[in-house]
Amino acid sequence: MKKIVKTLSIVICVAVLCPLLFACSKDNKKVESVTGKTAEWNATDEYSIQLTDNGFSTDKDYVMCIEKQPNKEFVILNLTDVQLGDGEIDFNAEFVRRADKTIEELVNKVQPDLITVTGDQGYGTEKSILYVGNLIDRYGIPWAPVFGNHDNQEDILTTDQQSYLYETAFKNCLFKSGPNNLATVESGSVAYGNYVINIVERDQSANKFHVVRSLVFVNSRDGYDYEKDETHEEQKPINSRGYVMLSDKQIAWYKWAVKGVQQYGIDGKVKSTVFLHIPIYAFNLAFNAAFKTNVDPFDYEEYDKAVKNENALAAYADKSIWNEGYENSVGGRREEICSAPYDDHVLDAIKDFDDDPNTDFFSTDMVVAGHDHVNNFIIEYEGVTMAYGLKTGSGCYYNEDLSGGSVILVRDDGDSIIYHQFTDIKVATFPWWIYFLIGIGCAIIVATAVVVIVLFKKKILPIRK
Repeated sequence: MKKIVKTLSIVICVAVLCPLLFACSKDNKKVESVTGKTAEWNATDEYSIQLTDNGFSTDKDYVMCIEKQPNKEFVILNLTDVQLGDGEIDFNAEFVRRADKTIEELVNKVQPDLITVTGDQGYGTEKSILYVGNLIDRYGIPWAPVFGNHDNQEDILTTDQQSYLYETAFKNCLFKSGPNNLATVESGSVAYGNYVINIVERDQSANKFHVVRSLVFVNSRDGYDYEKDETHEEQKPINSRGYVMLSDKQIAWYKWAVKGVQQYGIDGKVKSTVFLHIPIYAFNLAFNAAFKTNVDPFDYEEYDKAVKNENALAAYADKSIWNEGYENSVGGRREEICSAPYDDHVLDAIKDFDDDPNTDFFSTDMVVAGHDHVNNFIIEYEGVTMAYGLKTGSGCYYNEDLSGGSVILVRDDGDSIIYHQFTDIKVATFPWWIYFLIGIGCAIIVATAVVVIVLFKKKILPIRK
């Protein structure tokens, strides 16, 4: 009898430990990197696009082209902060299913030509990159992600390893590592993921084309210890956050990319959109200018849910919350704007991208960010639309009424608008530990049955007749 009890105890322990070890195990196989496969950027680098028999080509692998059909709006679906880590993927069926169904509903409704993802796909692990990436890649639509601060934290994989996965693991991902000398993340690794996608359209005349709009993707990096930096001690911080600014070289590269594409625009002008994760400093300026200070931005009931910002007042916009001149703003702020606490001068660079004081044209008229899960305002400030992408799914934290994606429509003349596409996904799931207990219970039943059969066969247990 003691032998039977001992055997059953061992079996039960194995049955309990095996699911636990399996669930907590990580794929530790070595992931390759892009180190040694990327080049430096120099301000004197050429910027050229050619139309060949095989389509469009450029002299930089991180400058790409995607074709727009004439007389048809080019549709971009922006997702952001899906944020499924290994723990959510393994143990949180609700988060996983909501992300899955949210993306599915958005793709079916919007029918995008391109999907952009403004960061925090997960936490920089192979599992999260592959899982979230495949949720998007399966639709066969080109998609372009940027790194978020959590992606850049390198909990498991370095940024160059993550870049390798984005470049090689998916059929439809347009991500490029970009130059290797623009910036570093807090750990000291290269801040990869700065690249360009140009929306191009063929002209009616043979072998000619023009760029309709240029999309600039920027790695906004992660944290920074401002206490060790005396550069900004004379400026009062606008928030209490320790997020880093874009580097001077990133800003110079941005100006090079936007200036270089102008030669391919109608009348020598091409408008552009910047996609990044952490909002630029000017998001604070835009909100402070647009929002009435006598209204609590954290707790008002009439939340603006306009379908398109061009007809916001005719839709759901609450005119009473916006200052004069900003009535067509939409959305709101439910948490602090988590930008760098000091002026990053990105807006200055946007206004003076060509370093020509005699021109009043500036290319970038829209900046799309993620990062702050319960902020979703869209405000035009000094000629530039500062737009939060709507959070996708419930990963990490979210508000149920602020989930979905954002849609950018690019017209023939390059003008674009952005609006939010809300989703209301209901998922019926049990807590992860219920599934875990069910798994353990099934394992114990199966293991016990196997042991009993073996013992009967060995005639250790008596068979009653």
